[in-house]
Amino acid sequence: MLNNGYLYTDRILREHAGMTVLDYYSTRHSHFTRAEWRNRIETGSVTRAGTPLSPDDRLREQEVLHYVRAPWSEPDVPTDIPILICNEHVIVFDKPDGMPVLPGGTYLENSMVMIVRRTRDAALSPLHRLGRGTTGAILFTRSHEAAAAFSRMMRMREIGKIYLALVHNVDMPDEFTIHTPIGRVPYARLGDIHDVSPHGKEAVSMCTVLARNADDNTALIRVSILTGRTHQIRIHLASEGHPLVGDRFYRGHCIGSEDSDERSNTVLPGDPGYILHSWMLHYRDPFAGCDVEVIAPVRREIMEWCERAGYAIFLE
Repeated sequence: MLNNGYLYTDRILREHAGMTVLDYYSTRHSHFTRAEWRNRIETGSVTRAGTPLSPDDRLREQEVLHYVRAPWSEPDVPTDIPILICNEHVIVFDKPDGMPVLPGGTYLENSMVMIVRRTRDAALSPLHRLGRGTTGAILFTRSHEAAAAFSRMMRMREIGKIYLALVHNVDMPDEFTIHTPIGRVPYARLGDIHDVSPHGKEAVSMCTVLARNADDNTALIRVSILTGRTHQIRIHLASEGHPLVGDRFYRGHCIGSEDSDERSNTVLPGDPGYILHSWMLHYRDPFAGCDVEVIAPVRREIMEWCERAGYAIFLE
């Protein structure tokens, strides 16, 4: 679909003061290459108080920049977004594969939040995020009151999030917990990415092996996360030598140093293809006072794996 374009508004924070306009946009909005940003800036698309800026202009703290992006054709996304539960406070959707939750890069109107606001409720707001390639249960609030209540519960770790993941390499304990911190690390193509970092934020993933398939050296694991860092499950499992099946970016080692394989030029962190499913959400409803458990139907690729591996639980 051809959208109507978009006006990006950026207020410069202290840590970005002194950067050039080109450095700022090429690192903060990495869906364009550095050369593409230079061309956009040089053609007058980035302004400060109505005045076009040059690529080498320096930024000042708290100033506001505007970038006008002309209309563009967005990639197609699935149009069917099933509802798992719905009440006056929340809707829990079953997110399909290949759909970004928030606008970004080449997606604007074809992001999940924009679609559900158009088709269901203009007040909907996602409580948490799922990667473009992650499927399953995702909770949207329907009011400021609900957003405040559920956000507090999220901060207090009162909302349980359980995922199913297909991973490589069956040699792992039946149960294990990963505590490796996650933060931004340098990455030449994009400026930085999320990855294992000794200076990163706390991240906790509790893993249980459900089944192993020795024929292809893959396993199905259940992952409960106490934190919600960007790409947390993918990064954590890759760091332990168990990258997700189909994950072309995080593949079993720390990539902050950016080795020279084909990934550097052809793959982005948000690219889909990996097999990760938000299977269950559980919480105590802050308005009704009852316990709620929401389960998303297991995605096709996991069901097919279960059939091959002879694992019956999700086939019953």
